[in-house]
Amino acid sequence: VLPPTLAPTKMPTASPTLSPTSFPTHTPTAPLKVYEAKSRIFDISLSPMQSYLDVGGVTPINAALDEMIAANLVISAPSGNAQVDVVSIFLSQGLHWASKSLTIRMQAAAYVEMPADREDLVPEVDTLNSAVVSVFLNDKQKNKFIAQLQESGVLSFVEVRHAVFLGFYE
Repeated sequence: VLPPTLAPTKMPTASPTLSPTSFPTHTPTAPLKVYEAKSRIFDISLSPMQSYLDVGGVTPINAALDEMIAANLVISAPSGNAQVDVVSIFLSQGLHWASKSLTIRMQAAAYVEMPADREDLVPEVDTLNSAVVSVFLNDKQKNKFIAQLQESGVLSFVEVRHAVFLGFYE
């Protein structure tokens, strides 16, 4: 017997009502866990650049890289592709006046939420590194990255024409 506050109300309806057995039953699943994978530290170069980036300039670089690296990471989970969140970490920058280029040291971290018993699906460091490099080795992706910087509204990026992957560091 339901308490008065939970008793069903009588509503006129033309459609049949669902019986209690029509509701889906809950099947227990493994608890979800967020796994982290970090790339090796890497350097990229943007040119031409004539000044260091301020905080407003870091955000568009991180956003563009986050989106593109995540697109390069497809992780198959038992119930389809797993959600991957990528966070680019801006570590330092160095301006080279003679070449009018800015070297940026970064690292990427991928966060994947999946069942705690499926740690084998978390991307390996090499997989994440490949997703980073692909942004700069694939001309279509590199051009998209440059275009996103140019369209970000940050004046420092308006003239950028080149984005080069310089390498990984320990």
